Amino acid sequence: MKTAKPNAEVAALTSVPQNYIFVIDISASMEQEKRLDFVRTSIRELFNSNSMKKDDILGIIAFNHDVKTVLKATPLNKML
Repeated sequence: MKTAKPNAEVAALTSVPQNYIFVIDISASMEQEKRLDFVRTSIRELFNSNSMKKDDILGIIAFNHDVKTVLKATPLNKML
């Protein structure tokens, strides 16, 4: 039987900045049942939570029939 034990490689992964890139459908169908409001609230809650570190990266892309970069991938410490 093998057991997993933490090692330096696993520990290093926890300190690597994470990329959060959101690709959001903003077409008319997202207005049904306030789906877009739910997406906005979810992103806001993640951004305001303690789960994101200052060196993590956030980007937002929106699309319907066109694609628009709402926020280029930016480290959080550059936005605060």
